[in-house]
Amino acid sequence: LKLHITQNLFKNSGGDEERQRTWCGCCSGAETPNQEEDDLVSPMSIEMYVKSRALPVLRHYRTISPRLSSRASAIEVLGFCVTSLGALLAVLEFGEWIALTVAVGALLQNFSEYFGFARERSSVNAGLKSVENMLSWWESLSVVDRRTTMSKQIAVGMTEG
Repeated sequence: LKLHITQNLFKNSGGDEERQRTWCGCCSGAETPNQEEDDLVSPMSIEMYVKSRALPVLRHYRTISPRLSSRASAIEVLGFCVTSLGALLAVLEFGEWIALTVAVGALLQNFSEYFGFARERSSVNAGLKSVENMLSWWESLSVVDRRTTMSKQIAVGMTEG
């Protein structure tokens, strides 16, 4: 998909929306799509790519990042509280309850590891940082610089990769 996207972006690099489009071999015979709609297959300009692919990815990451962070933090805090409760029970000489707190702490740790909240949080945050950096870089480019092959490769690579 990434190769298909970059090939089609390079074929559709002109600024005139009314000009005849060049289609790749897998899209031959297809009708020219509506420029406002992204069907995930047809060629599009790099500006349209950034608008219809990079910005939704950025919105998605910004939506799920706080939720993932809350989940991971809640489980970490809960594990800390259970561990502290075990220490408090040991001080108060309720030794028979310490095994239960250790089991609950292990359960929380395994739950967190199984669902990978911390790993997913760091991956989403890294993706968010990458897309935000790409968009900042993109906004700094002139119209001419945006049309270069290197700029297109960077924009697609950072959004899709």
